[in-house]
Amino acid sequence: MKRAFVYLVFSIFVCVAYFQNNASESVVDYFLEIALECEYGDGSGVIKKWKMPINIYVMGNFTREDYEVIKGHVDYLNSIEGIPRVKLVRDMNEANVYVNFITQWEMSQKVCVDEIVWGFVRCFWNERYEITNAEILIVYDRTNQCQRHHVILEEMTQMLGLLNDSDLHEDSIFYNGYSENTRLSRIDELVIRILYNSGVKSGMRGDDARPVVSNWLVYGYKLKNSSGCPFRASS
Repeated sequence: MKRAFVYLVFSIFVCVAYFQNNASESVVDYFLEIALECEYGDGSGVIKKWKMPINIYVMGNFTREDYEVIKGHVDYLNSIEGIPRVKLVRDMNEANVYVNFITQWEMSQKVCVDEIVWGFVRCFWNERYEITNAEILIVYDRTNQCQRHHVILEEMTQMLGLLNDSDLHEDSIFYNGYSENTRLSRIDELVIRILYNSGVKSGMRGDDARPVVSNWLVYGYKLKNSSGCPFRASS
């Protein structure tokens, strides 16, 4: 009986470890999909992230609610360990990120893609793949407040260096299909923390980043639930 009990405990341990590892690997795959490439343009297959402070200037035709959403997201980003200080500035000469609310026609002139887009982010980085500047464009004349709320969150989060979309996780701000999510999902928050943990370096390729991220998920990430699993694997 004692031997059977020990075997049962061991089997449960192996099963839990398997599912935890499987879940962690699904998070790693998702992170690399989002972080290595760009939705539009060439992401060069490497990690890109900010090292310098982020100064944001908001311009164009925006509402008070738009600005409050931006302020709230800035406060959230400042709560994430590893992200450089994020600040809203009133002088555009102090900014390295410009959030510009424009018309749909202006968007069509600035962004050459074969689809109608309400939001767009363009990042610039140096030879070390450290992001130095970004431009965020948001359409105001074809969107309602809820839709702009979603677009603001998506583009300001992608601006961190998470520049690709994915067909996975419909509740994610990075979801490639139509969405009006107005809050970050748990997986969104997790990939932000992964990108800005100190072990993930600008210029890393997928093969270099994968073991770093896997180890961080297993040993470095403090879990809030009792299961010990940072995210459930997709079925």
